[in-house]
Amino acid sequence: ATGGAATTFLRGLGLFARGDLEPAAAEFRKAIAAGTDDFVPGTFYLGACYAAGGRDSQAVGAWQTTLAVSPPSPAVFSVATDAYLRLEDWEAAADVAKEGLGAEPANDDLRLRMALALGMAGRFGEALDAFDGHLERHPADTEVLFQALRVLYRARATGATIAGKDDDQQRFDRYVRAYA
Repeated sequence: ATGGAATTFLRGLGLFARGDLEPAAAEFRKAIAAGTDDFVPGTFYLGACYAAGGRDSQAVGAWQTTLAVSPPSPAVFSVATDAYLRLEDWEAAADVAKEGLGAEPANDDLRLRMALALGMAGRFGEALDAFDGHLERHPADTEVLFQALRVLYRARATGATIAGKDDDQQRFDRYVRAYA
């Protein structure tokens, strides 16, 4: 970034840190305009301003721009996935999380976000596979066990089966025992 873009960006960071979202966003926009075409920090924090102000659609737009930069920052996948989850755009959340896992396969937090999105999208088998992978490494994670139980319950409530009625019941029983 040029000197002007960097100074404007830093001014935006100060405003953002104080919670002055609109003035911070204005500074980030100026930094983007004054910087190079791919001034990622300004675009990322512009998205953060939007998200903090409850404008997740605009945040996603900014973060999708940062994801187009090669290589994208792993953190952007998480915040973009979270924004899609808040927007209840389950498929987009799952897609962004999957893309992030391609760049960072060991990211358990992103894998859990993907599993939640897949479960909400009705893609129960894929969601449970993702949960199972996490639970193999962290068998006592009660929060994840609860989410996996919710996915199984949703599948059952909609009449869907994942691996067969008996297998699904065994999986449910295994989750309940681990949760207890």
